[in-house]
Amino acid sequence: MEWTVVGTVRGGAHQAPPECEPARLDLRAEDEIEALARTVNEQHRRLDALVCNAGYFLAGPLEEISAHELREQLEVNLIGTLSLVRAMLPALRRARGVVVLVSSISGRFGSAGFGAYCASKWALAGAGESLAEELEPDGVRVVIVEPGLFAGTDISGKAHMAGGSDTDGRYRGVHAELREFLDTTDEKGQEPEQAVDAIVRAATRRGAPLHLPVGEDAMGWLREQADQAHAELDRAERFLR
Repeated sequence: MEWTVVGTVRGGAHQAPPECEPARLDLRAEDEIEALARTVNEQHRRLDALVCNAGYFLAGPLEEISAHELREQLEVNLIGTLSLVRAMLPALRRARGVVVLVSSISGRFGSAGFGAYCASKWALAGAGESLAEELEPDGVRVVIVEPGLFAGTDISGKAHMAGGSDTDGRYRGVHAELREFLDTTDEKGQEPEQAVDAIVRAATRRGAPLHLPVGEDAMGWLREQADQAHAELDRAERFLR
């Protein structure tokens, strides 16, 4: 089966792979979202798969993150993504297609220095679960892909560090761990082909679960989290007696 791929980029068309039909898109620009939707609806009529993989990592303790920085994180990782999905629904309904939301394992549990990013990805996962129920009658599927740590994503180069200053050194340890994480992503991360394959499978094959964690680290963390969740439920029941 051959696919016509519309590849979106924030810069010029030269940034898109040569196999793609390039289109400019900044998720913070509602007019660009609407223009892309018009192009897809008028030129292609149907959309078999929408892969939403845009996003960035805003790093830093929540106390140091400004309201403006937090809004920008949510605007790109959540609000713009959902605006794009909404604009593409007519074409997706015609094709009985699939929405692939590329979230993160950070959409399952929080950690120090990741608060803003986790908030955006948790919200994306919750919205994805709601979308799955809302779109099921139309035959449109939703898959939430949740990668662990992968090399080659340039997360360190694209990461935004919060603009606040830790004048009293309260978060010295958090900053050190963030720097170590960003400096060693390629060294510790898994090969990116595994994540790419998962996204392609989610877009082209039926039968994917709603949540699709990817990577040995993601699977391991989630199994640990499941055990902790059961233990926490037991503690909650004892506490409320």
